[in-house]
Amino acid sequence: MRHHRRKTITLPAVEGLAKLRVLNVGAFGTVAVTVSPNANDMVESVNAAGVDNKDIVNTKTTARRGDYIDIEYGDANGWGVTAMVGTWAKEA
Repeated sequence: MRHHRRKTITLPAVEGLAKLRVLNVGAFGTVAVTVSPNANDMVESVNAAGVDNKDIVNTKTTARRGDYIDIEYGDANGWGVTAMVGTWAKEA
């Protein structure tokens, strides 16, 4: 039997100052990590405009142990990505 590994981290609603790092510690190519904002918030990055309630995913096939994403409170719209290692894709 094959197990599908997906871990989802749900961010709290944006308020005040906050900063966090989400780290993939799974074996190479075995764990997809999803960062999911609150329904009314977005996650913006340099390479991707934010859209409310859309996730950022460290895809399973490209995942490597040690991939991470640093996120901090951006503004009233949501969270901002300040650094990332690995392949992270925006939810369509």
